[in-house]
Amino acid sequence: MAREQTRDLCFTDERRFGELLCQPAFAAGLLAHAHDGLAIAEPSGKCILVNRVLCEMTGFSEAELLTASPYPYWPGEELDAIRDVLACSDHAPAAELSLQRKNGERFPVLFRPALIRDARGQTLVSLSSILDLSATRALEASEQRWRSIAENPFDFVIILGRDYKYRFINQVLAGLSAEGMVSGASPFDFIAPEDHARVRQYFDETFQTGRPTSYEVYVPQYDRWYSNVVGAIKIDGEIRELSLLSRDITDAKRFEHAQRRSERRLALALASVQDGLVELDLQTGAHIYSARAYELLGFADGDPALSTQVDGLLSRVHPQDVKLVERDLLAAISGDTGFNQEFRIRTRDGSYRWFHVRGRSVADEEKRFFAFLTDVTQRYEAEEQRRALAAELQQAQRLETIGTLAGGIAHDFNNLLTPIVGALELAQLALPGGHAAHTVLDDARAAAHRAKCLTEQILTFARRGQPRLDAVDLAQLVREELRLQPAPASVQVLTDVPADVPLVLGERAQIQQIVANLLSNALHAMRGRSGELRLRVDRAPLEGSQAGDYARLTVSDQGIGMSEKVQRRVFEPFFTTKPLGEGTGLGLAVVHGVVTRHRGHLRLHSEPDKGSTFEVYLPIARNVSARTSDSPPELTPAAISGNIVCVDDEPAVLSLMKRALEMANYNVRATTSPLEALDWIAAAAPRVDVLVTDYRMPGLSGLELAQRAGALQPELSVIMVTGHAEGLPATGNPAGVHALIRKPFQLSELIQRVQRCLTTSSKHSPRNAQL
Repeated sequence: MAREQTRDLCFTDERRFGELLCQPAFAAGLLAHAHDGLAIAEPSGKCILVNRVLCEMTGFSEAELLTASPYPYWPGEELDAIRDVLACSDHAPAAELSLQRKNGERFPVLFRPALIRDARGQTLVSLSSILDLSATRALEASEQRWRSIAENPFDFVIILGRDYKYRFINQVLAGLSAEGMVSGASPFDFIAPEDHARVRQYFDETFQTGRPTSYEVYVPQYDRWYSNVVGAIKIDGEIRELSLLSRDITDAKRFEHAQRRSERRLALALASVQDGLVELDLQTGAHIYSARAYELLGFADGDPALSTQVDGLLSRVHPQDVKLVERDLLAAISGDTGFNQEFRIRTRDGSYRWFHVRGRSVADEEKRFFAFLTDVTQRYEAEEQRRALAAELQQAQRLETIGTLAGGIAHDFNNLLTPIVGALELAQLALPGGHAAHTVLDDARAAAHRAKCLTEQILTFARRGQPRLDAVDLAQLVREELRLQPAPASVQVLTDVPADVPLVLGERAQIQQIVANLLSNALHAMRGRSGELRLRVDRAPLEGSQAGDYARLTVSDQGIGMSEKVQRRVFEPFFTTKPLGEGTGLGLAVVHGVVTRHRGHLRLHSEPDKGSTFEVYLPIARNVSARTSDSPPELTPAAISGNIVCVDDEPAVLSLMKRALEMANYNVRATTSPLEALDWIAAAAPRVDVLVTDYRMPGLSGLELAQRAGALQPELSVIMVTGHAEGLPATGNPAGVHALIRKPFQLSELIQRVQRCLTTSSKHSPRNAQL
């Protein structure tokens, strides 16, 4: 009896069926083709067999399901319910439970347990069948959402076929029937003929592209306005039908028309007001502008580019002013305080103008905010001009500070270069002619010369006073610089330097910096390119505020050229477009500074990829002979002896001067203390013939030392050496100073100046006394 109650299968040959069950392939085939998840367990609860469907459903592997106890897809809170179902598996119906996948996701299932017994009624195994209800529930939810949409009493839900006939409609207007609509009507039956082409265009676009479209349309038959959204319905990947969601917007349209009439009346009333008026409806966000407001913002009266802007005037506020305006505007809208601010508003052409805006919210039937706009741009432009002048003054002060710093650096650098240059000179004098080391020393002296040029460039930038004016042969400087900076083979240098070019009035070393930097800049601009580099010197008068007769230096290249942005900054100190390590950014700044100090003028013409042309106008020297640079003689013994005192706070420079003068057979005493030098001069025995002193020294400057020494010994000759001439007179030598030597200098130059002082001294007489 028990056997009959537990057997659910009918078969004719029990023995044959038993043999089939004993074959693994047969049992595996049965499990593999089952659509539900299956789990077979022994009476002890140990799972002995699961099918592939159950593994895929739960995310666990077969090994994980067969070794775990209890089953890993049984959530802890569901264990009691599952055990209750298993306890009455002989007669309990299928139960809906919530199981857990390996990733922790919960999912609903239909759980069917069953017991398999033998002929004696003993339980052989328990069989659990599990059906995943996730897809069924999702389908039910989707159907429920569709039903909610279709039953929406406020919107019309319509489906159109490819012939634009109604296939479905959820509701109809009075006097119509759904059956009649679906039997052959279309949306074109209810709209004016002049709207047919426009509406059909939207339908066609959605059919062709699948993209949704929207439109508004008037239905004359019912005197109603409708807003419509058209969507594509795909079946098997092909657009077969259109969905049409239609909503009645008649009330909104009528309110919109009434509002427009009100705006026109308000515009007429405000036509005579000088300030612009903006009205903001705080409920709808609509803006009403007076004709004057349109005019102030650069728009034509009623221009939709302004009137239909979603964020209204606030969206045109300058980004830097938005936070302040929003804060005060919210306070004015929410409270009784008024709004009173000045800020920038973008006009139609994209420029910003300053406005003084005063406003207040008014609550009547509708809460509104009124604001009056007054253009105050002219006042702000005047203030900006004053700020610009102040900024220029600040920039000038900053450049002055930079110049002071640069001068200090150059002074220290020259103090380092001086013993280097002197030591190289002494080393070459000590070597016999033809010695191999002369080549190495020549290279070292060339490097020192380049360092000297860089220092001179820094000093040129740092000098702020008037230059020492002499007649300078500009044409000669051009020829000399071309020898020092030869052009590569790819660049053809063309010069136009007539023989009758007038001399210019200026300081030779600084004018040389102009030529050197402009030539260097042109060669760098043509690096890697071929073309012509032209240098021309001629006479070129200027008119207007710059009227005068000038000598003009023109340097033109066919290099990379410059953009307008670069041209605006090209003369700024330390600005450079060269890669790191290839430029200091001082070259053109030095050119600009030298030209300005010489009361000249500088012009630049450049375009990207079309090269650059610099024109330098320098005043012409009249009735003055050109002064050429001195060529110091060789370091030879002096023809006239004398007693020399050397003072310099740099021991290395001091030692070098002492050694060189002693090699020239002078009697030399050297000290780093200006006060000690004064004591030697005051002693008057033996008399000091020449004082060689540094200019910048701590405690007592070279000028102060020269003045006090001259007071002690009026016939004393003073030679001053300096690495930075800031504070010295622009022309001539300082009072009490007979010669000025700039560091770094050649030792032969120092000896030459000492010899001149001794030979030109009218009171000099040979003496045997030594220091």
